[in-house]
Amino acid sequence: MDNNLIICFCKYFKAEAEKYKDIQKNDDVSFMFFPSECGRIPLKLDSFLNEKTINNNYIELIGCNCLKNINTDDFSNININYISQCFNCIAPSYMVDHLIKEGNYLLTPGWLKDWKKHINLWKFDKKTAREFFSESVKSLVLLDDCIYEDSNEILKQFADFVDLPSNIIPIGFDYYKLFVTQIVHKHQIKIQKKKESKLQKQNADLSMIVDLLNNIAQIMDEEMVIQNMLDLFIMLFAPELCVFAQLKNNEIDRIITPFFLNIEDQIIIVDNKFSGKYKWSESNKEFLIRVSMGEIELGILKLDNIAFPEYINQYILLLPVISEVCGLSINNARSYQLIINQKKQLEKTLIELKETQKKLIESEKMASLGDLVTGISHEINTPTGICITAVSNIFEKTKQFSDVYKNNRMTRGDLENYLQSTYDLTKLIISNLNRTAELIKSFKRISVDQISEDKRLLSIKSIIDDIIFVHKSKWEHLQIDFNINCPDNIQITSYGGAFNQIFVNLIINSIKHGFKNKKSGQIDITSQNTSDFIIINYHDNGNGIDDSIIDKIYDPFFSINKSEGVGLGLHIVYNLVNQKLKGSISCESKTGHGTLFKIFLPFKT
Repeated sequence: MDNNLIICFCKYFKAEAEKYKDIQKNDDVSFMFFPSECGRIPLKLDSFLNEKTINNNYIELIGCNCLKNINTDDFSNININYISQCFNCIAPSYMVDHLIKEGNYLLTPGWLKDWKKHINLWKFDKKTAREFFSESVKSLVLLDDCIYEDSNEILKQFADFVDLPSNIIPIGFDYYKLFVTQIVHKHQIKIQKKKESKLQKQNADLSMIVDLLNNIAQIMDEEMVIQNMLDLFIMLFAPELCVFAQLKNNEIDRIITPFFLNIEDQIIIVDNKFSGKYKWSESNKEFLIRVSMGEIELGILKLDNIAFPEYINQYILLLPVISEVCGLSINNARSYQLIINQKKQLEKTLIELKETQKKLIESEKMASLGDLVTGISHEINTPTGICITAVSNIFEKTKQFSDVYKNNRMTRGDLENYLQSTYDLTKLIISNLNRTAELIKSFKRISVDQISEDKRLLSIKSIIDDIIFVHKSKWEHLQIDFNINCPDNIQITSYGGAFNQIFVNLIINSIKHGFKNKKSGQIDITSQNTSDFIIINYHDNGNGIDDSIIDKIYDPFFSINKSEGVGLGLHIVYNLVNQKLKGSISCESKTGHGTLFKIFLPFKT
């Protein structure tokens, strides 16, 4: 229904209504007029309003006795505005009541214009009219709203005909204008409140949907995600049947539903060949929604005999989003379960490793193979450390990806990057787990001593290569060339975790500050031996550091751009090098010519 208002008056107020419309020029307000019967002949709506007008507009009926037989109970958009006297449209009620009480016969300009017609309808001649009026009327009073210029002359004619004195009260047009304007304003307020109420309900519904989707997005169990998804659609549309057809290789693998099904209901046909995100059936009672994650189709949601099909139009724009969120949640649950399984496998491997190490320690016969033990321990600890780092990185990226989604900043690129990074890291975990398994088999064949878990023999080149590989997703938006010139024979007995943090923070510092506003960059990492130290040079060809702040770069919470971080990156690097690894670090830089960090480390920390 449109928000247009039709105001219906007695036809004797037609001139006033037309003048009002000319003055106000409100296209949302129009006027219609019913016959002036003054209650003698009962009026019916269809005598002056057709069905189309009634169904498509808000209607205000203004009148008194003429409207008493009209029933509008079946029409919520029609309101009867009863007034005690028709004169109240053009003059205040207290004035009208006073004039009538004084014995005056009140006239409106519209009625006066047709006074001869009324006399004929009453079948009065002059004598009868004078007798009728003289019985109860002292005077004729015209409430003149200045609509007709000849009202004065017509009043004289009518007064002479009924032989009564007459008087004119110049009411003017403003009262009628105010009377109609109040009706219009009340209608506008009513429409506004209705819009606000509808908007509040929609906002409440949308808020509820967002909350439910947020809850679904945080569930890490696939079966629970599907159950909550089904509950959401059952709550929104109250279908007689709601099922989820899980797809495998684009074919239906199994049917999931919370509804109890009889034996004859077990075969459920779900069309999975339709195009687009959703599909209505011809009867508008069945609805199909494709649940996917990007290009990966996960299943088809089917709703049968929907109780509230009109709600589909209300939520139609949200359906692709709901589909994507549900699909993303299902995929996240699967990824999470994969990570948990890999974590369990890794924990099992670590338990086996510790058990093997325990046996090695207890075996005195293999004490002579200490050098071999050191090498093997390094080989075992390195892939294990990489696996732990990779698993931690997956968890971190999942958390970051979840935050991006919750803040409505998720892009297709974010999704693709997340999937690719997860794939690469999972592949790395599997590769290193297989490598660890082979090494454990070697441990079982021979017994060697082990070094402390806190420290291990590190190959500088190998650990830097692994760090760049594991963390490459952090800078995949840039084209960075890494030149690693570290001899394979440079090794150090130290903390692998500390090395990881140092170089990750240096690389992130280059990305955020050195390569800011750049599309590409180059990072050179070299190492060399001295008699007492290993020297590692880290150099980027980025923006460089201004001389005025180079002495502050290791200070905690110092950052030239707080929006890019809290300013702890280089502070952490400084503490790890100086305190954890018992070395030193220096920085050389010039604006526009890149930055060089020199790290001096003892062979043993």
